[in-house]
Amino acid sequence: FDAYQDTMRGLMGALLSSTTTWEEACEVMRGKPAAAALSEAEQRAAFDELVETMRVAEAAEAEVDGGDDESRHKRKKHRDRDRERRDRGDRDRREEEDEEERRRRKKE
Repeated sequence: FDAYQDTMRGLMGALLSSTTTWEEACEVMRGKPAAAALSEAEQRAAFDELVETMRVAEAAEAEVDGGDDESRHKRKKHRDRDRERRDRGDRDRREEEDEEERRRRKKE
C-alpha cells in the first residue's frame, strides 16, 4: 500500500486531493511498478485510504482556519515562496559546483 500511495503522491503532487477520482488515479498509475504489484482491489483500497486521509487532513485544516480562504491562501503563498527559494538555492549550488568542476578541469 505504502509504495502505491507514495508513487501516487509523487506523480500527482499538488493535483492529488480529497476530490481526486479513482479514474484519475488509475490513469496516472497505469504501468507503474507500484500499481503492478497490487491487484485492482488492493489498488482501490490504497487509493481510498489515501483520499480519506487527505479528506480528514483538509477538514482539520479548515477547522483550524475557521474556513478562512484568505488564511489558506497565505499559507499556500508562503509554502510556494519557500519552495521557490529552496529550488533557487539548489540551482545556485549546482551552478557553483559545475563552475568549480570547470575550473578544476581547466587547471589540469
